[in-house]
Amino acid sequence: MKTENGRKIKVLVVDDHPVVVQGITSLLVGEQQISVVGIGVNGAECLNLTKNTNPDVILLDINLPDGCGIDLMEKLKEIKPRVKIILMTGQDPRPYVNISMKKMADHFLVKDCHNYEIISALFSVLGKKPPLHMEINNSNNMLTVREKEIMDMVALGLQNKEIARQLRITTRTVDYHVSNILTKLGVRTRLEAVLKWIKTVSA
Repeated sequence: MKTENGRKIKVLVVDDHPVVVQGITSLLVGEQQISVVGIGVNGAECLNLTKNTNPDVILLDINLPDGCGIDLMEKLKEIKPRVKIILMTGQDPRPYVNISMKKMADHFLVKDCHNYEIISALFSVLGKKPPLHMEINNSNNMLTVREKEIMDMVALGLQNKEIARQLRITTRTVDYHVSNILTKLGVRTRLEAVLKWIKTVSA
């Protein structure tokens, strides 16, 4: 699958953490439909690379050595109005999500997300379907009625003991359900589960 003019999806990666960059680029170079056109470590390099490489999508770290990735988005859109920007963070993303979307972010990723989430995001922001080997079942259909009920409560910020009390079941039972939910959603933390759940139910 390629972009509308027949070429591969051109991706610019901007992050000042070598381990993160290595992990992302290693993943992307393994995809035939994707081409990594540049790697930047700060905002200045990001702007220059955007001008010189003409990327379709920018994977942009929020916290850069010379500024905030969120504040950089407006300048990037001025250089290339149609570029898609996927913000990344290794921190709790909740303080950033709303302002990021208001400032023209096209997607948001937690850095320790699964590989398929990165690939899926790159294709989805361009309105394209991910490669077949990366497709997964709709998360909403994977959960049982009870698991959906518990996931709604987790999304509201309730802890397992509070959920158990409201549902009149044991905390151990809630622990079991939450563990199953994380496995089915393909995530490792409650925060990742909440972010994915919100995106799923609002789709």
